[in-house]
Formats: sequence, structure tokens, C-alpha cells
Amino acid sequence: MPSRREFLVGTAGLAGATLAAAPARAASAPERTWRRTYEPGDESTALVHDLVPLTSGVALVGTAGEGGDYNGWLGRVDAAGRSQWHELGDGTDSGFLAGASAADDGRSVVAAGTTNAGASPYTPEYSDPYVARVDTNGELSWRRTYQPALPDGGASALVRVADGFVVAGSGAVEGVGRPWVARLDAEGTQQWTWLHDDGGTVNAALGVEDGVLVAGSTQPVTDDETSGERQEDAWVARLAGDGRLDWEWRVGDEASARIEALAPRPDGGATAVGRRGFATEDRGVGWLVSLDSAGRRRWERTYPQSTWNWLDDVVSVGDGYLLVGTREEGVETDARGAWLLGVDAEGRVEWDAQAATGTEGHTALALDDGGVLVAGERKSEDGALGAGWVAKYGGEPAQDETDDTSVSLPSLPGWVGPALAGGVVGALGASAASRRQ
Repeated sequence: MPSRREFLVGTAGLAGATLAAAPARAASAPERTWRRTYEPGDESTALVHDLVPLTSGVALVGTAGEGGDYNGWLGRVDAAGRSQWHELGDGTDSGFLAGASAADDGRSVVAAGTTNAGASPYTPEYSDPYVARVDTNGELSWRRTYQPALPDGGASALVRVADGFVVAGSGAVEGVGRPWVARLDAEGTQQWTWLHDDGGTVNAALGVEDGVLVAGSTQPVTDDETSGERQEDAWVARLAGDGRLDWEWRVGDEASARIEALAPRPDGGATAVGRRGFATEDRGVGWLVSLDSAGRRRWERTYPQSTWNWLDDVVSVGDGYLLVGTREEGVETDARGAWLLGVDAEGRVEWDAQAATGTEGHTALALDDGGVLVAGERKSEDGALGAGWVAKYGGEPAQDETDDTSVSLPSLPGWVGPALAGGVVGALGASAASRRQ
């Protein structure tokens, strides 16, 4: 195993090495093929955090609920986005934040998130990471919770690896949330765990040969509660198959930096999307950095915008990448729409596109027909969270002319646990707020 290496890059060094993205080329953005919204009903909300390919169609992974009570939400839609089924997950005050195909056959989905279903009513702030496996008919195969000794935990990233999965997020140690990673076998049994020394969380995980890459942001753990407030260092680490740390790459930015998502590189490294300089209100830039398999930076680019914006996901598309996020549509308005940015293999901008007003883009999935799905949420007219939203750009059109499909929340399936009061809604809310500075 390679020796542990750290690459700490100061702010001054970053400024000299970072390239602003080149102006858009002649390539045009793909046209929207169709869009769907998934209405939760009166006084209810829903949003899509992740998309998982299945043998037929796609699984939607997210959160839905009403009246302040939230559940993990799983749904299956066909190739045209038409709803096949959807189910609510484990317990009140829970949420699914990430998903993955359970196997190569695409016949089941594994989703990870946060729940307090096992907590006592006397410990409302207690929450755990949990993972559930559901087949393509919506039937539960198994469900597991983790971190029995750590309060205020949660899972925000999940990836399938050889003979199992890696789930990651955070767990509280002496009141401080720290990046947490666990290796699971195919039935969800925990094999090893790893905790970072610093505070922070994991936002992304990517399986690589004989290991896994995890990324997010860290904050120093100190006795001074005000020290490091809003200070985040972007962070990527490689863990070997047995959970040992191979290397860590970190960027310190005086105005904070964070990694949101990872896409694979052909050499076993990764290209990471995130943001730098966001600690000051309405400032900061979208950021793409590419690392080789040893954690060495190959190149990086920033994407300055004249309005507020945030990039949430990166997916490999052809010879380049698609970046997905949300931005304000003009300097004089607060109206926002999902934002798509097409870049080449070295991050140079080829095209960008703005989705409809009132949408936010959280995740994307490249399709075999050359199209791409973008998903997130659609806001109501007063700005409150409204409906899950999925749109397709490029690729083959839907087989009907219906542009929008609405569905209602189902009754709870039989595998849902008891609804217990808890603090997970606050945790989910804090997570969402932190991703929308």
C-alpha cells in the first residue's frame, strides 16, 4: 500500500494555479426533451437527491413529507419519467440523500440517509445513518442502521464497490461531527469504519480499484467554539480496501471551499466539483479540480458568474463532463433555475443552459441514448419547497406528448417503522442550508 501522503495547498498557491474557464464554444446546449414533477399533495413537499439507473427506468432517491414530518422517499419511473411506484422509507423524520444500484443486473436499489427510527423519545437529537435495499417492485430486502455509539450521525454518500458498498457521511464525537466512512457487505453488514481527525462531513464517494475516494469538507476541531466558524477546507481522500488511509488532498481557502461530487478519471483518479470562497455572502465561484490516482492535482478551473450560483454534481458525458447546479437568473432578481454547464475533458466551457424558473438542480445521470437526466426540486410560487422535479435533455423523446406528470404521496408501506419525534428534520434542514449559502 502506498505511504500516507498529504497535499496541503495554501490560498496564495491556489490563486496562481487556478484557471478561469474559457468562454463558451460554438457547441450548443441540448434541448429539453421532457420534464416531470412529482407532486406530494396539499401542504406536502418532495425533492430528488439522487438518480439510480435500473434495468428498466430509473429510481428516484429523495425526501418527502408534510407538516414538518419527513421520510426517505424512493420511486421508480420509466424511461419517459412516468411514475411506476413510489414508497416512503423508514420512520418519521428521515431522509434518503444518496443511492446506488445494488448489483449489475439493475434489479434493486440501495439508498442511504438519516433516520431516528431507533431513537428513544427521550433523546430527540439522536439520529443514525441508515441504508435500505429495495427491489424494482418496491419490496424491502433489508434495512440497517449504523453508529449505535455516536449521536447525531447521518449518511450523505453511497457507492457500490466489489462485493458490497461504501457509505459515508458524518458522526458526532464529543459533540463535533466528523467525516465518517463505513464498508458494508452485500447484506449491509458493517465490515469496517473510518473517522477523520477533523470536523466536517463527506458529500461524495467514488469506487476505484482496490479502494474508494471520499470527498467533502473539513473543519479544525478545537476547544474554541468560534475558531473555524464557517471555515471549511475542501478535502479528498483515498481509502484502501481495508479502510486504511492511502492519501489525503486538501485545499485551505480563507473564505471556505467544499467538494460536492466526484466523477471518475480514466487513470483511476477523479474530477471533483465544488465551490470556493462562499463564506462571504453572495460571493464564491464554481470550481472543478482533477486529481490523478496518487492525489496529485492535474488541473483546475473556476466558473465565475455575475449572480449567485451553486454547483452540486458532476457526471462524465462523452469526452467531458456535465456540471449541474442552480443559479439566479439575473442580478436584479432572486428568481433561480437549475443550471447545466457542459465542459470538455479539461474543464473548458463548451455550453451552458438555464432550466425553468423555480427549479433547482441537485443531481444528474447520463443515459445510453446520449441524453441526460437532471433532477432536484421545483419551488412553489412563494418559494417554499414544492415537488420533486426531473427533466431530460437531449437523447430520445418521450413516447407521448405529456410534458408534466404529477403523482400523490402513497400511504406508508408495511416496512416503515414507528414514527418518532426527533431532530433529524433539523439536521436535514441544516444540510440543505449549508449547500445553499
